This record gives sequence, C-alpha cells and structure tokens, in this order.
Amino acid sequence: MIRIIDRTLVILEAFDLPELPLREIAELLFACGANFLEVTPTAYRQMEGMQGAQFILRIQNPEEARAYADCQDIKRFVCKSRADTALRVYPEITINDMRDFFTVERFRRCDRVRVCGLADCVLQPMNQAFQNLKSAFEGSIEFAADNDCYSATSLTLQWTMMGGMEVVTSFMGMGNMAAFEDVTRLLFYLKGRRSRSALNALRQLEVRLTSMLLASESA
Repeated sequence: MIRIIDRTLVILEAFDLPELPLREIAELLFACGANFLEVTPTAYRQMEGMQGAQFILRIQNPEEARAYADCQDIKRFVCKSRADTALRVYPEITINDMRDFFTVERFRRCDRVRVCGLADCVLQPMNQAFQNLKSAFEGSIEFAADNDCYSATSLTLQWTMMGGMEVVTSFMGMGNMAAFEDVTRLLFYLKGRRSRSALNALRQLEVRLTSMLLASESA
C-alpha cells in the first residue's frame, strides 16, 4: 500500500497565521486520503486524542522522543540529519545532486530515511536515478522531492510507479513540495490506490486554506 505523509500543518505553522484551525485542517487531510500527518510538538498538543489519527512528530533532537514514548497515535519521529532507531527517530536528509550520495554514507544502514531535494532527477535518465537512490540506502525511503524544477508531483508519481511506497506531500505544494491533492487523485487512477479521498473534502480544504492565506497577505 502506498502511504502519503503530508506535512501541510508544519508548513502552515511557519506562516504564523492567527487562530490557525489545525484540528479542522487535519480532519480534512485525513478525509482526503493522507495516511500520516507530520506535526510539531506544539501542533500535536492541539490534536492529541483525535480518533483514528496517525502522526509523525518533527523534533529537533532525538532525546525529545522520550517524552512521547507512550503516545499510540505517533507512528514515528523525524529529525533533521539525526537518527536514533531505538527511539523511532529517523533522519531527514537533503540530496541536491544525485552524484553526492557519498555525503549520506552514515545513514546507509538506517531502517528508514527521508530523502529531500532530488530535483535534478529530471536532468538524467529517471529510472537510473531512482535505482541509484534505492541502492544508496538499505532501509525504507520516504521520498520528498522538492519543486525547484516544477516537477515534484511528477517525480513523486514516477517514484511510486517504480515501487516506492512512501511519499511526502503538502496541500497546494506549499513549501516547495509535491501537491497533495494531485498526488492523491492521480494515484487512484495510476495505481488503484484505495483512498478515503473525497472530492468534497478537497474542495473544502482548498477554500479554507486559500481564504486563510489571502487574509494573511492582506493583513
């Protein structure tokens, strides 16, 4: 099963929007087809106890994970360039050039790694680029292409067509990522992905987020 990790809530927090309705947005994202939502500890405290929700907690230091060891709705933790498998903390690393795999040698044997960047995949034979990526790590890969070449959504879909099982998105592609709404809908047609996706929920989410962001810009 292809799993979508959506990080819209983390990106929205960076906008510092007044009265951000995190719980409402989270419920809509799950209704649209997200399997896991990435959140910060601050956001998690607002949504703790949400029925059926599954979160990935973004932390600054692996030791922070100890405080959430008993939280059943936290699947795992992600930390920038740091890992602790015993605590379910997995690294997020950036590969800006596919020739630079030697820089991530220390994460080769991790059970799981999130790889960001990858925009240069469109500048070389894509199948070979993805094979190189898979061979660079022994564990599971969370694919998080950026949109520097305006191809994050296409790269994400191609990754799943080549057997990739976990991808990272954001709604409307916020934060320079693959667009959640496009990935969700296209996977339904390309892979027959069984999704909770609801067109009505997607519309509600688009209207809600658009109005919030426009109001923020005009404030």
